[in-house]
Amino acid sequence: MAKPREMVHALVGLRAVVSAWVLAFHMLVPLRILFPGVAEGPGLLSVGFLGVDVFFVLSGYVMTLAHERELAAFGPRAAVRFWWMRLVRIYPMHLAMLLVLVGGVVAARLGGFERFAGISLFRFDELPAQLLLVQGWGASPASWNVPAWSLSCEWLAYLAFPVVALGLARIRRPGVALVLALISLGAFVAFSHGVHGGELDLTYRGGAARVAGEFLAGCLLQRAVSLSGFRADDRSLLVLSVGGILGVAVAGIGPWLVFPAAALVVLLARSDGAIARAFGGPRLQWLGERSFALYMVQGPLLLVARGVFPEAALVNASPAVRLLWLAAVALGAFVAAAACFALIERPARRALLAWFPVARRG
Repeated sequence: MAKPREMVHALVGLRAVVSAWVLAFHMLVPLRILFPGVAEGPGLLSVGFLGVDVFFVLSGYVMTLAHERELAAFGPRAAVRFWWMRLVRIYPMHLAMLLVLVGGVVAARLGGFERFAGISLFRFDELPAQLLLVQGWGASPASWNVPAWSLSCEWLAYLAFPVVALGLARIRRPGVALVLALISLGAFVAFSHGVHGGELDLTYRGGAARVAGEFLAGCLLQRAVSLSGFRADDRSLLVLSVGGILGVAVAGIGPWLVFPAAALVVLLARSDGAIARAFGGPRLQWLGERSFALYMVQGPLLLVARGVFPEAALVNASPAVRLLWLAAVALGAFVAAAACFALIERPARRALLAWFPVARRG
């Protein structure tokens, strides 16, 4: 089946919106310190962690979409090629941000700047797990570039994808794929309720289960819509949005939100309406291409900003000064993401793909 350009473009735009949403969520703590009483309760910013769930479903969906013609052909060579292509996509930025933090800690300790060097996240005993991208697989403590826990879980999903692909190729009925996708999401919801009291924002205490249920669901949903030829429109997206808002108002924040998150990916990917075209616009495409860099730089940037010039020192400053701190950090994240994409992510990916011949098709 052909892959219409608007489908791919809309999903790139979705990555842009979601990455900005996650950044806003990560800035919620300094926002509440600078403006006590603001943004309390289950507002849009406080559920920004849901962006990671969208990313996990989106990742499974896109991986299956990109390889749907070769699902049954994932032999050893194809698997190695797939793993290498995914590794060169994610590892250079991960390593760069880790080196920035390690270098900053070493320099701060040598210079006696304990406000930054003494941050509890900087655990040298956790560096091996960080370098191997396994820090999110078990119950390791949060450390270094904390958002990279989800990158670790993504890598775990990538390692499993060749086996998943062979299973997907055996599914010939869209209804079967859809039911299995719902079961996959339901299994994570059950895990969340049974082990973590219904909490959805699971990172280092359940990230592997979170990605397993959501990534697999994304794979199965793409298989379902591909087999069925399902198409969506703006009305379905608007109904989903209203339903999600009402659901939060009635049921609150809970793991059930993974279902509308997954539905958003499918509806946006399969729509050719005005909303999908808006997500496929040039500005969101530009940001979407840099969304991974934005996700990876925000943790180190916030650590540096809060360690060197903590927002707590500004609580008695004028509102304009406090807003300026927030704006500087947010703008700094976008500027740093654009620079890292141009100087690290894209050049490293091209160089590594050219260096390893197995990444070439054939």
